Amino acid sequence: MKNKKKLLMFGIALAAFGVTLAASSSLKKSLMSQNMADRWSADGSEYSQVSVFFPEGSSASTGDTAESINSFIDSRLKEDSYQSSSEDVSVWTKASASVMTPVQVSVQDEYTGKTNYCQTQQNIMGVSDDFFEFHPLELISGNYIYPGELNRRRAVLDENAAWQIFSSSDVIGMEFQIYNTVFEVAGVVRAEDNKVVSDVYPAFPMIYVHYDILEEIGLDSFLMCYEAVVPDPVSNYAKNIILEFFGINTMAEAEDNSEQESTLPVIIVDNTNRYSVSQLWNNLRTFGMNQAVTKPVAYPYWENAARVTSAWLTLLFFINIMLAAYIVIVMIVFVSKCYLNRKWHLKDYIEKFTDKYTYKKKTSDYINVKKNNDSGKEMKYEEF
Repeated sequence: MKNKKKLLMFGIALAAFGVTLAASSSLKKSLMSQNMADRWSADGSEYSQVSVFFPEGSSASTGDTAESINSFIDSRLKEDSYQSSSEDVSVWTKASASVMTPVQVSVQDEYTGKTNYCQTQQNIMGVSDDFFEFHPLELISGNYIYPGELNRRRAVLDENAAWQIFSSSDVIGMEFQIYNTVFEVAGVVRAEDNKVVSDVYPAFPMIYVHYDILEEIGLDSFLMCYEAVVPDPVSNYAKNIILEFFGINTMAEAEDNSEQESTLPVIIVDNTNRYSVSQLWNNLRTFGMNQAVTKPVAYPYWENAARVTSAWLTLLFFINIMLAAYIVIVMIVFVSKCYLNRKWHLKDYIEKFTDKYTYKKKTSDYINVKKNNDSGKEMKYEEF
């Protein structure tokens, strides 16, 4: 009965270990915003996604900073002979997002000409480059906005904003106003179908516009986040390019890099490796403190979702370690008991083998000596 209970506990531990491994694997793939490097490197090349988060209002968080980072990455990749085979295809990609600014939205009644103001505020965010490739929000209708389009006054509304402003989600081509600037609705989206994202998604409805239009209409154009997917042939190559832009000597020892990085006004995250075993172990080792934010940085919702997911993965990693330790200990105890209660002994096998080999050798020597004996005298086995 006692052995049956032990066997049952061992089976439960094995099943739990498998479930937690599967859950961890599923969580790692659950956030589309963290897997841009995998989507970009469809040809099998090694890429890494790196994000930079800026303090609000910092002189380093402007559109010019994003352009400077772009130029720096371009020059570094060219120095290291990373060139595309086609002018229309880049070897890397990037995206930027501004801070969110609450705004009052109005709609002009086409029949009466009266301006109707939305009763709730909306969050407006400026985005650039391949933002919607990094964050493929589900399109309900219409299209995303793209860097190359000539009409810079097109906007993407999330589902809540569409209902708040127009009382419908079928609003493609309709117009609304922000500070007397008219915008046309290009598309309507909803957040990722993910509980963590739903929990951290902004409370106010979201409006996404071209980044370069913000300053023109008098809104804050400070950067909140800069993201890049860069070739990563060796560990930390992509992140080191970003660190070098901010003045970190990446040729120094790893410990020195960490110390220097902590002094930067920005927070730099290697999204691609944030869920690796080494990073989860580091999270476990510094559990609690790794969730503390010591810089005046306001994370966007997708980074908050990634940090929550990281906390869950760290917990699952700890459970996996405990289950693995239990399984290994039980197996060691089981093997030890089997060995101690064995009915055979290794020395018996060794003696048997030795005797058999010695007997064959003596017999062979006896036969050979008898054949080679010139005197013809037969020698007895005992004479050897």
